[in-house]
Amino acid sequence: MTNIQKNKRGPLAWGIMLVLTLIWGSSFILMKKGLVVFDPGEVAGIRVMIAGLFLFPMALKAMKGLRKKQVFLLAVSGFVGVLAPAFLFATAQTQLDSAISGVLNALVPLNVLVVGALFYGQKIFPQHLLGIMIGFVGTAVLVLSGQGNDLNSVNMYALLIVVATFMYGNNLNLVKFHLSDLNSMVISSVSIFIMGLFASVYLFSATDFVQKLTEEDGAIMALAYLVILGGVGTALAISLFNKLLLITDPIFSSSTLYLVPIVAVMWGLLDGEVISFSHYVGVILIIFGVYFSNRRKRSVESENRFKKVFRKTLTQRRAS
Repeated sequence: MTNIQKNKRGPLAWGIMLVLTLIWGSSFILMKKGLVVFDPGEVAGIRVMIAGLFLFPMALKAMKGLRKKQVFLLAVSGFVGVLAPAFLFATAQTQLDSAISGVLNALVPLNVLVVGALFYGQKIFPQHLLGIMIGFVGTAVLVLSGQGNDLNSVNMYALLIVVATFMYGNNLNLVKFHLSDLNSMVISSVSIFIMGLFASVYLFSATDFVQKLTEEDGAIMALAYLVILGGVGTALAISLFNKLLLITDPIFSSSTLYLVPIVAVMWGLLDGEVISFSHYVGVILIIFGVYFSNRRKRSVESENRFKKVFRKTLTQRRAS
């Protein structure tokens, strides 16, 4: 049985999902703390560089047995799923509260469906379409909730996160359908390490990172937040997520993001962020959209299990 055929939603899968919820829900507040001192490019660069350093030993070992095509696909996965989104999220959070960033991140499961249907021949059922439409309305509410927290202006920075979630959706399908023959740690370590090299070159050649680290007040603390973000929120989290993806399926794996907004909003409120009524409406709509997009798949699986049991029972009766 191939990894694509596996669909084990047992205690291990649910345990990984819970841990990922806590880690990713806390990532947005860590990013916010890093932005107090460093600019978005530096935050993204530090995050990816640290993640690459954490995974360097595993990547060095894993790369020895890889083919050139696999290395290329892992580099694409790293860019689409790690490096580019890191820059998009960091830039967006200069004008968005961490709580709202966490909510918009929940669009990933919807984009998994869209990308799967467009490029991988995955079926979209009526419930999927309903979920996508509800999620789109919720996204529109948040995008139109400008910096004044009212539906009176377009917050273009929110669109950056929408783009990032579409890239995540591409990456999840890429990993599942083109890299499923590789171990989850190989996928994570090599893809992140390659991007870590690019991030390091950018960080030390095109930014004032070193100068800020030595001269700015609070730089050491901001760096500490970003080390946690890179080591735990990126390196460890993506390793766990790829493991979850390979033992279940893209829809179930991305459904981790059901709960991420709750954790992100809690951190935001604790940090003094103000969540308006329109924001809550957007949150509820997006979560409902993700729920409905996942509901049909579960219904089909339940129906298939029922059919198997029914056929088995019918066969046993005929034999007796």
